[in-house]
Amino acid sequence: YNLSRVPSRPYGLDQLIGIIRTRATPAYLSDKISSGALASFAMLTQMEPSLSTQESVVWNVLNNRVDTDSRGAYLKSNSSNQAWQYYETPVKNTGLFIKAVAMSEKSNPQLDNMLRWLLASRDKTGAWGSTNATLSVID
Repeated sequence: YNLSRVPSRPYGLDQLIGIIRTRATPAYLSDKISSGALASFAMLTQMEPSLSTQESVVWNVLNNRVDTDSRGAYLKSNSSNQAWQYYETPVKNTGLFIKAVAMSEKSNPQLDNMLRWLLASRDKTGAWGSTNATLSVID
């Protein structure tokens, strides 16, 4: 994602995009990838035209991972990817998902519920539990 934002295309970006195109199969996207990485991949599909063929699969998987509780809606973690449970939090995933929706300029019916959930998830100091999660939300 960050490489695609560099003004002059780095040498290795085309090779990296080629690897992503061949390895990011629908089965991998729906079963193995973490929700945070999937939201970042959704942002990358917006900036890289060669990945537009995978855009619909990415958004379908992301929308299927949205869960609702009494505070609103949030992007839950991938339950089959438990190795990253400390690093991947619903707060961080939801922040990245909202950023991906904003970049795509698509309407999402759950967006207002997600914003409500994020605001309700803050602690008494106004942060979201960790520096990493807080940065993902305010970015």
